[in-house]
Amino acid sequence: MAGQTSRDNGKRGGRPKEKRTIDKEKAREYLIMRLSQELEPIMTALIEKAKGSDIAAIKELFDRAWGKAPQAIDMTTKGEAMQVIINVPRPFNE
Repeated sequence: MAGQTSRDNGKRGGRPKEKRTIDKEKAREYLIMRLSQELEPIMTALIEKAKGSDIAAIKELFDRAWGKAPQAIDMTTKGEAMQVIINVPRPFNE
């Protein structure tokens, strides 16, 4: 098998990653490293903006701390409730 041969030669099996995927992964790793170094001043600035009544900053802080609120799903059709049928028996001839 081609994959087994690659593993026998010390290489990872499978299709090689595209350059843009590798570049994206490197950029993400760099951003994570920089944000971890600068986390305290960034969070302090965000909290200060929230204290100044910046709604976007307030929402971001609450979403990050407690998670986003679940969205309600409206199960009606033009104001009328949908009829849900469960466990409908099938005819024997099907």
